[in-house]
Amino acid sequence: MNCFQHAPVAAVGLCKNCQRGICLECLTDLGDGLACRNRCEQKVQALNTLLNRSPGVYSAAGSGYRIVGAMLLAVAAMSLLAGATDAQAKGWLNGSVLAGLAFAFFGVLFFRLARRYR
Repeated sequence: MNCFQHAPVAAVGLCKNCQRGICLECLTDLGDGLACRNRCEQKVQALNTLLNRSPGVYSAAGSGYRIVGAMLLAVAAMSLLAGATDAQAKGWLNGSVLAGLAFAFFGVLFFRLARRYR
């Protein structure tokens, strides 16, 4: 593969942004990747910043799913309790019980989603 800017010169690497071949004269080494000098440096730095932040964002997503799951299970417990106290008047399959079961289902679903982000 040859350099994109200098066709007769052999490329020594690929730009992390545009994936074009670059020679020693055209490259800038940014530590976590090569970039085309004066063309792709800012974009590669932005990409490196994004990649460095992603593990923290990933773990925060798991925490968010656990918090939402706990809140849904709390609402489910309250709905089921309200439905149980109202069961004598309307029977066991009333709106509060159905809502409680739905909240419980989604609460468990969110806890299972949170396990993916460990």
